Amino acid sequence: MAHQLRDLHRLLEQRPQLPWAVALQALFREAIHLWNRRAELRPQGYARRVSELEHRLDGLLQRRVHGTQARRLWKRYRLHQEHLFVFLPYPGVPPDNNAWV
Repeated sequence: MAHQLRDLHRLLEQRPQLPWAVALQALFREAIHLWNRRAELRPQGYARRVSELEHRLDGLLQRRVHGTQARRLWKRYRLHQEHLFVFLPYPGVPPDNNAWV
């Protein structure tokens, strides 16, 4: 997630009012926050929140995106959508998954 957030940050530096990127950045941060709080929530509540985040991601990736860099990110996220939140169902997989093999 860290490199996804960096890519969105770079895009927003150039186009700060890009609603799609702002919303996606917030969603990624919310997913990381949820993962960090997973022990505080009941399993059903956590699963419901994960489902909500995945549904919101689906919606964001259905939006039309304009601009070369934005479209490039959008295409990458659509292509790898099922891997963006892979850390959420697995407590041992950190959001940055740099150390996970």
